[in-house]
Amino acid sequence: MKPFDLNNLPFDPAQEAMRESKGQKNTPLEADYDPIEEATKLYPGLTKEKALEIAEAFGF
Repeated sequence: MKPFDLNNLPFDPAQEAMRESKGQKNTPLEADYDPIEEATKLYPGLTKEKALEIAEAFGF
């Protein structure tokens, strides 16, 4: 068995990932989902600014 070598793959995984990330979302629901807006709906006292601050603090 040959050792695993990324240079022998029929495609470049990094390029495939880039193509997928640039592509449109698979469904309209995925394209319209906004986690910040969803959080502000679930927690009426939460502002968008505070939600963004919290998200950034957790690395999102």
